[in-house]
Amino acid sequence: MICLLISMVCFRLAAQEEEPAPARDLKSVSIGFTMDNLSASAVGLRAGIDLEEFVSLGVLWDMGFTREGGEPATELAVGVWTDAVLLSEDNSLPISFVIRGEFLKKRFLSSYLEENDLIKSGTGYLLGASISRRFTLSGSSALNAAVRAWYRFDTYTLEKEAGSGITFDTQITPSTDYFYGIAAAYEMTLAENIALAVGLKAHLNSELHLFYGPELHFITW
Repeated sequence: MICLLISMVCFRLAAQEEEPAPARDLKSVSIGFTMDNLSASAVGLRAGIDLEEFVSLGVLWDMGFTREGGEPATELAVGVWTDAVLLSEDNSLPISFVIRGEFLKKRFLSSYLEENDLIKSGTGYLLGASISRRFTLSGSSALNAAVRAWYRFDTYTLEKEAGSGITFDTQITPSTDYFYGIAAAYEMTLAENIALAVGLKAHLNSELHLFYGPELHFITW
């Protein structure tokens, strides 16, 4: 009987050790800066919250640096994003697999557009996926590494400003592109239920332009 009781206790202890850590309901705010080869490309701000263990929802704001009519222009975008976790390390799997969708509304600011009484706006969609793995370094730090890819579809509309009196035919231009690359972040616990992650990303697009830059994530749960 004593041997049986000892065996049952050992079995329960082993089972507890094998149980994965409980999933965290994360809330996050992140900011990232992107370079296109040697030129500044964009800066973005994102905020999100876990709705369920496998679904997250958030808002985003992006500011891109581009050109219109040979002059510098700013592309402003606001939108929403959602993540769905299809595979998770929280379920004792070796990797996590996540798909993401985004919807954006865009508006361009440019002296060229203003001087010519034109308005340029747009709508954007993004569908992407990532495979990631978390490597625990200590009780308060970890390294997150990911391989990411996504496809973007944008529609831009160039039209005359209301009441301008100019003659201009509205132009609607579709644009598609895809991206793929890697990202890594060092995550450290600052206090109970608060962490900070500092990361780097590097991606290529369909024209082999290199996009890279730092990311900063503030996380609570």
